[in-house]
Amino acid sequence: MKKIILFAALAMSAISAQAQLKPFVGIDYADEEKRSSGSKNAAVNVTVGIKAPNKWEYSIKAGYSDPAAGTSNSQNVEAKIKKSFDIGSPISPYISVRLGQKTQLPSSPDHIVHYAVDLGLKVPMGKGFALDVGTRYRNSLDSSDNFNSVRYHTTLLYDFNENNTVGLRFTQSHGADAESKNTWRAHYTYTF
Repeated sequence: MKKIILFAALAMSAISAQAQLKPFVGIDYADEEKRSSGSKNAAVNVTVGIKAPNKWEYSIKAGYSDPAAGTSNSQNVEAKIKKSFDIGSPISPYISVRLGQKTQLPSSPDHIVHYAVDLGLKVPMGKGFALDVGTRYRNSLDSSDNFNSVRYHTTLLYDFNENNTVGLRFTQSHGADAESKNTWRAHYTYTF
């Protein structure tokens, strides 16, 4: 996973040397609770990407999740393409597609290759604040994996300036038993 992150960072910096591209890096911390069992996870993710003209965004995210109880943790890596749309109003709808892999550790790693589609709206609320609401559908590419889920999210964002953004997000996922959970996530993004 370290090699993937390093390669992604180098590729993003080479691509961002082109005019009108803005690289960014983000970090987030999530506190998850599975509704079926009440078990909890803590997760950390790092994202590197670029913002391109016409509201396109390309990124790679890598993360690590560690349960509060038990011996199994997981790692994930995910590539994402996002497109936001200018509809002639302050509201900005978006769509994104993702392809990723989740690996359960430590014994005999279980790899789940998955895809996801996100739909959402970003609504400015004045003085640097915005509200992002949306949904995500995610499933495994292998039909034998029970990994499907639908997630709903609400995020409060605050832009300190054009370079620094913080956010607090609540999500509720439904679907496969292991994916039915409530999550609080805090994140910070720096755009160069």
